[in-house]
Amino acid sequence: MKLGILGTGKIVQEFLPWLVEHTPFTVQAVCSTPRSAAKAAELCAQYQIPQHTTNYFELLQWVDAVYIAVPNLQHARYARVALEAGKHVLCEKPMATTLADCERMVSAAKKSGKKLMIDQNQRLAGAHVKARELIEQGE
Repeated sequence: MKLGILGTGKIVQEFLPWLVEHTPFTVQAVCSTPRSAAKAAELCAQYQIPQHTTNYFELLQWVDAVYIAVPNLQHARYARVALEAGKHVLCEKPMATTLADCERMVSAAKKSGKKLMIDQNQRLAGAHVKARELIEQGE
């Protein structure tokens, strides 16, 4: 499955080596803002990713799924566009900034029949597991 990455920030830079090495995805492209185009080109060269663009619609033509790692206010909009284009979506947390946007994302996923997943990659971190135990114990 071909994966496109939207964003070039710190979280992408930390997650990208794992995506490349430990998943069945082929990272096909990185999409960035024009201001971050040099960073996108650098990431593509470093990880042998074939394409980069500043046009999200172009990215969607090249991939089967999108990893969305842009500012939180933009999650819902980009996720809905990808789902409506028939792409699976892995979105960084938080899912969106409003309940209404979350509901629109879920609705778009159901309508498209594609997967919408939220990256809760720290839910099993030691501190978070301990916090949950303390909450469950009423502490």
